[in-house]
Amino acid sequence: MKLDVTEQQLKIIDVIIGSIDYKNMMVFGKELVPMEFYIACRIPGIKNIQMFGRIVQIRKKAGAFGSDLIFFRMLDGSLTTWENQSFIGLNNYQKMLADRIITKELLELDEYEPVSYTIGGKHERVGRIIDPENNYRDLDESPRMKITVTKADGSKEITIC
Repeated sequence: MKLDVTEQQLKIIDVIIGSIDYKNMMVFGKELVPMEFYIACRIPGIKNIQMFGRIVQIRKKAGAFGSDLIFFRMLDGSLTTWENQSFIGLNNYQKMLADRIITKELLELDEYEPVSYTIGGKHERVGRIIDPENNYRDLDESPRMKITVTKADGSKEITIC
């Protein structure tokens, strides 16, 4: 369900994003709390409205490189997923601003239990936190990365992880 977002709400999101407090950064391995609002760390090409949202489901170790797969509800009601991503918790000032733009309709989209989410209509899981043994992705399916280090003498060291 798409919700209307006003210009005033967009301006407030810009202020929230502009006042990021990196002391509240939730890096990999730190526990995120479902049903709380967060700021996704900036990635080139995404808009501020895509960075602010509510985590509605966490699938442990189901993301790329064994990261958590995060279902993220944005202000316009859109649901997206993040993986291999860090988030920043809101400080008190940002929470005060967020309270001015979060609508009842947005909150109601994910309030009722049990909750069920899918990825592209597949891989349905029910609950807020899904343990690794209940996820669809085998840890061996994570993308592989090849790192080549060229030393000063011209020799190369290749690592595949």
